[in-house]
Amino acid sequence: MYVGSTGPFGVECLAHEVLENSLDLILGGRATTIAVISRNDRSIEVRDNGPGLDLADREVRKYFEEYHDNETADGHHPQA
Repeated sequence: MYVGSTGPFGVECLAHEVLENSLDLILGGRATTIAVISRNDRSIEVRDNGPGLDLADREVRKYFEEYHDNETADGHHPQA
C-alpha cells in the first residue's frame, strides 16, 4: 500500500486504507464486525473479526520485516 508520506496526510491515508480493508472483509463475507476506537492521544485502532494474517508463515512475515521499494500496482514509487 502506498500512502504518500509519513506526515499527517500519510497517516490519515493509512487509517483510511486499514478501515477500507476491514470493510472489504465485511462485504466479502469474511468478517462480521468492525470496531473503530478513537483515543484522546489522536491514535485510532481498527479491529475486525476477519481471518487475519498468519505471522508464522515466513512469506507473510517478510512484508513486515523487510524494506520494499518496488513500485505499486498503480505505478507509485516510494519516496527516498
